[in-house]
Amino acid sequence: MRILRFLLSALFLYVGVVFAQFESPIKWTVSAKLIESDIYEINVSAKIGGGYSIYSHDISPDIGPVPTTIEIKETDGFKKEGALSFDGKKEVFFDPIWETKVAKFKKEVTFKQRVKLLKDEVTIKGYYEAQACNDQMCFPPDGDDFELKLKKSTLIGQNLNTSSTDSSLLGQQIVVAEELIPMDTSDDNYQSDIVFNWDKANVNCVQTSEADKSGIAWIFVLGFLGGLIALLTPCVFPMIPLTVSYFTKGGKDKKKGIQQAALYGISIILIYVLLGLSITLLFGADALNVMSTSVFFNLLFFVIFVIFALSFFGLFEITLPSSWANKTDQLSNKGGMLGIFFMAFTLALVSFSCTGPIIGSLLVQAATDIGPSLGIFKVKPIIGMLGFSVALALPFTLFALFPQWLKGLPKSGGWLSKVKVILGLLELAFAFKFLSVVDLTQGWGVLRWELFMGIWIVIFMIIGFYGMGLFSKEKTPIAIRLFGVASILFALYMFKNTVSYQPVHVLSGLAPTTHYNFFNQEVKAPYNTTDFNEALKMAKKENKPILIDFSGYGCVNCREMEEKVWIKDDIQALMGDFIIASLYVDDRTPLPVEEQYQSSVTGKLKNIKTIGNKWTDFEIRNFQKASQPYYVIVDQNLNILNTPIGYSDENVFRSFLQCGLNEFNNLKK
Repeated sequence: MRILRFLLSALFLYVGVVFAQFESPIKWTVSAKLIESDIYEINVSAKIGGGYSIYSHDISPDIGPVPTTIEIKETDGFKKEGALSFDGKKEVFFDPIWETKVAKFKKEVTFKQRVKLLKDEVTIKGYYEAQACNDQMCFPPDGDDFELKLKKSTLIGQNLNTSSTDSSLLGQQIVVAEELIPMDTSDDNYQSDIVFNWDKANVNCVQTSEADKSGIAWIFVLGFLGGLIALLTPCVFPMIPLTVSYFTKGGKDKKKGIQQAALYGISIILIYVLLGLSITLLFGADALNVMSTSVFFNLLFFVIFVIFALSFFGLFEITLPSSWANKTDQLSNKGGMLGIFFMAFTLALVSFSCTGPIIGSLLVQAATDIGPSLGIFKVKPIIGMLGFSVALALPFTLFALFPQWLKGLPKSGGWLSKVKVILGLLELAFAFKFLSVVDLTQGWGVLRWELFMGIWIVIFMIIGFYGMGLFSKEKTPIAIRLFGVASILFALYMFKNTVSYQPVHVLSGLAPTTHYNFFNQEVKAPYNTTDFNEALKMAKKENKPILIDFSGYGCVNCREMEEKVWIKDDIQALMGDFIIASLYVDDRTPLPVEEQYQSSVTGKLKNIKTIGNKWTDFEIRNFQKASQPYYVIVDQNLNILNTPIGYSDENVFRSFLQCGLNEFNNLKK
């Protein structure tokens, strides 16, 4: 009962966290200011916190975003004087999500509508509504009715207030009203002459990208492969015949056994999908993206992967408290649907020493990879766990349906231990990916192309020889031997590309780029500069458009774009007509003291002290985006030439470049 209470408490805690997230960041105040004896100015003010913004009232509701609505219905007691106006900073920009120009208000805005009273006393009723959004999520539209009782007066300039947050004030007239809620007027000291113009952007000449969908499919495939590998570990594989035999019960009540096995498989899927969901709920979509470039987290992930490797080598076991497994095992004896669920939960707990490193590796890769979000949830960790759990659950269900297949199942033996050692070596190789990110962002210059690839070559040669049975007297199954041969061939392929300084495409996003090397200075970087101001000077001198590439050293998708898309001959030719400015948002190089500043562009005042801070602020301030890669084409006069894009396939990227180049040439005529 204690563990059941614990699970229920955790569930309620998660529900509380979710609903706490939906407290709208908009605080509304409604007031009426007497302008003349029979004319009032009705002010509907919104204070927007937490780095959110609201869409303007004058955008079309047909394009997608929810516009702010201020509605005051005329009666025979008053009439409107003029149109609705506003007092606040309105930001107009091209929104790539809706593929059109939109306008937003940040921090605060006051909507104003003058009315003329036709009677001595009038009740004015109205309604306001707005939707608060940031780069990651949108709250449901927040609105309310308001009511003001006004009368002709000689008290010019007085405010008559009502607040929708206090229903006791509705309809009351306050002769001497308090001022509006004080607004947060703290602003940044960012100074720049760079102001982009969206008026000349061609928004209709870029194809739609399917890259995000393919990325999600790929993370499902990775998860599925991870589940298949987990099946071949000593913690899981021996459980298959035991569990299936329990369900089939020697052929008695076969239908019930199949139903129980199916429920068991569904329970496994549910448990691991909830794990992926919990990761995104615990950290949040934005925080997981930040982890991908964080020095602390990448060092932490490096250490964790090394620990995973050592556990697979048999130095120790990573286990959860045995009391957890004992409790779930007791609950599984209760029978029924709940008992089957806790049987699956017991499997997840007792097999953790083998599956934990695989799950951890998958979650780290999925969580820190660029990808779409649904509100506060990041999609890829959930999809990755779905793929993992489907592969893990499938054999239990299939063997329950076809128990005769169990005869062909290999017997457990020493080969399972070999699988664990091979997994440990793979974990060790992947650990250096995270150390490489730290080396790049910190500018250490240690783990360059030759050294990183050398480590991977050695590890895969060891995997090859070990898989072929050269370090063991025991007989090695043919499948593991074939894997060993494949590993040696892959190591030789990596060696060939290492010495010729050619990218290894399957390692895109894992290995450093080829120009980051010790010995071959002839390998050039794929960009012209890493500074936008320098790119602007070069563009004016060479009369070329600028391709702004918001990138990151730890950005997997950025490397994939560079090593799979940019290298195409026709795309390289097109890119030769641009000045390419790669702006690394995770560059930890300190800015000179005189160039440091404070920015409130995210809703909180933040010190901009590094080059990476500067380009992150630059991207959010000018393009309302905080993801990488993100590509923008501009001319020397800072005109945006077409729709910016993110991670995409080669067809989309090619059309994006060609469109930008065409628009640049048209403006020159």
